[in-house]
Amino acid sequence: MTWYGVVWCTTEWDVSPNVSIPCTYSSPEYAGRKMIFYSLFYNNSLEPSMFISGFHKPTPRDPKLMQLKHSIDNSILKQLSLEKGLEEAPTIDMTHGVYPIVSSRMIQGMNIIASTGSYFFILTPLLSFTIFLNEVVREKELKLRQGLSVVGVSHGVYWISWFIVGIVFSAMTSIVLVITGNLCQFDIF
Repeated sequence: MTWYGVVWCTTEWDVSPNVSIPCTYSSPEYAGRKMIFYSLFYNNSLEPSMFISGFHKPTPRDPKLMQLKHSIDNSILKQLSLEKGLEEAPTIDMTHGVYPIVSSRMIQGMNIIASTGSYFFILTPLLSFTIFLNEVVREKELKLRQGLSVVGVSHGVYWISWFIVGIVFSAMTSIVLVITGNLCQFDIF
């Protein structure tokens, strides 16, 4: 697997069949000056994916690639200073920063809970209702209520037990919903 590559240009750089970049100065006033031209290539598939973070954010820097460029530039300066007979080679102190991140105008000031939160808040009672309805139908199919009547349990006590179970279940789901809303720091909570 190739991570990084350095291509040194000696005569000219063929970009395409019709386009080439010379590796020497073409203007006469710079004749005799030495130009060192190189290109750095890196494996873009090793970079983190920008799919989740959004398209408006710039590609993150690769610190190893920046370190490689810094090392190459300082090595070139050292080699040139040895050729000229300098005792101490100049060095480049490099710092780099990220590009500014532009805020997205599509979601600026948007509150997802205010716009679509009602759909999520209705799901909790809807889930409770379907579970209770399923249990009542199951008791009807198994004729459990008639069995309770034989034992002497009245219809009022039967429905009060279901009411208590419903309150406990709704309280548990509501508490989970409120705790989750607080953990996610939704404004409504």
